[in-house]
Amino acid sequence: MTAKFKMVDFPSEQSDQSASGEIKPFPYVLPRGITLVPKPFLIDGFVGAAEISAWYGPPDGGKSAVALDAGCHVAAGLEYCDRRVTRGAVLYIAVERGAVVQRRVLAWCRHHGLTDIPLAVVAEMIDLRTGNLDADRIIATARAFEDEAWGLPVAWIIIDTLNRALAGGDENSSKDMGAVIVAVDRIQRATGAHCSLIHHVPVDRTDRMRGHGSVLGAVDLTVRITKEGKTVTVEADKANDLVEKPRLAFQFEPVELARDGLTVATAPVLVPCDRRLIAGATRRKAMPKGAKIALRALAEAIDEVGNLMPASDHIPPRTKTVTFEQWRNYSYRRGISASNEPRAKQQAFKRASEYLIGEEHVGAWNNQVWSAKEQARANV
Repeated sequence: MTAKFKMVDFPSEQSDQSASGEIKPFPYVLPRGITLVPKPFLIDGFVGAAEISAWYGPPDGGKSAVALDAGCHVAAGLEYCDRRVTRGAVLYIAVERGAVVQRRVLAWCRHHGLTDIPLAVVAEMIDLRTGNLDADRIIATARAFEDEAWGLPVAWIIIDTLNRALAGGDENSSKDMGAVIVAVDRIQRATGAHCSLIHHVPVDRTDRMRGHGSVLGAVDLTVRITKEGKTVTVEADKANDLVEKPRLAFQFEPVELARDGLTVATAPVLVPCDRRLIAGATRRKAMPKGAKIALRALAEAIDEVGNLMPASDHIPPRTKTVTFEQWRNYSYRRGISASNEPRAKQQAFKRASEYLIGEEHVGAWNNQVWSAKEQARANV
């Protein structure tokens, strides 16, 4: 299907008085004048057309990748997790990590055997808080993009991230967050596109968005993204007019983009999982306290004394490692055991290291260990 949305001129000023000075009433509608039509969707039963949404999750949880993957499916007109899509052009405003977003778009196209899709990436700083200039530039960009987007209207505008669009504003301020919401609403009304904001979570929880609650009240849909092990879970929280809220699961798969000798440039794409994996991910126990301490200790050790190892079949390229002994000593320093008894500390580190290696948070080979998270980042 092809999206049927129309660009409209956003009124700069609209008088509430007639020429004679009489106050004009607001337009209103009576029940007999209400026409019911089926709700249009960009992604059937998930992302509504011409609405506003917020997609949120923790750092390195995959929130930007999830929103981009969904946008690519809409731009290409491909089903998304067995759900029909309404095809339309997509404008992705990458206020941060624009080069990473571009690599991921290229990887997505290669993974799906496509040479091009009507998805445009804008890698510029924007300010949606202090004025209308950048909101109007996004509107103008959407209109210009339509001229070369296969004749498709811009159906989805994704802004990554809300914090950067605040341009130094305070996420906890109703005034600052309200100004961004007004700007996004301005963009949505002028373009007729669905507008999405990528947002963060507080450092101590993943079940709500960071900052002032005005965003939650203003959007039609919130999508929570979490990651446990290799599984990325995507679920609708707040969802207007949805009887069943979607819950989906994905895993990352690397796509090779270029090769120069032993150096390989890759970018990840999302691949849907067997839905039974979702239940397994939710049942998985939280990381033990000792494992958390050991993981932080490993990151510290790698940062301070880590070494790049020669390329091999066992240790990923461009990956810093430390020895088990160095990792153990840093874990002891961070207090992995409440007891100072050597035996207690040894057992605490043994349990933590075995858990982290078994859950693939940490890679290990021949007395060398490394962070799987940092290794994944190095390959992006």
